[in-house]
Amino acid sequence: MELYQNYGFDLQLLPNAQLELVDNGLETQQRILRRLMTNPGAYLFAPDYGAGLGLYIGQNLSNALEHQIKGVITRQMFLENTVVQSPPPKISLSQNGTQLTVSITYIAKSSGNVYTLSFTVGA
Repeated sequence: MELYQNYGFDLQLLPNAQLELVDNGLETQQRILRRLMTNPGAYLFAPDYGAGLGLYIGQNLSNALEHQIKGVITRQMFLENTVVQSPPPKISLSQNGTQLTVSITYIAKSSGNVYTLSFTVGA
């Protein structure tokens, strides 16, 4: 069980002033989003952590770049021990101006449930 803390937002407090906790599916989604948004090398003791999706903001989404981004996402997803590797996650990308929209469908190891995580990177 972890603290409830979506990437880019503050920790959440419950009405009784305790920190909110999260587990299972939402915990995995928070971990995936944090991993994908963190730049590689940002953590001194974990240089391979992070996909750095923010680095792709403003780039034209060519077939080659889409393939590259999907590969980076897949490799990072496989490093999360709560995500099933086979079948691999299904990743779709779309671009609207400088915004990159990512949708990832994956299976959780613990429950076998299918989850979809969708988010936008960019201004």
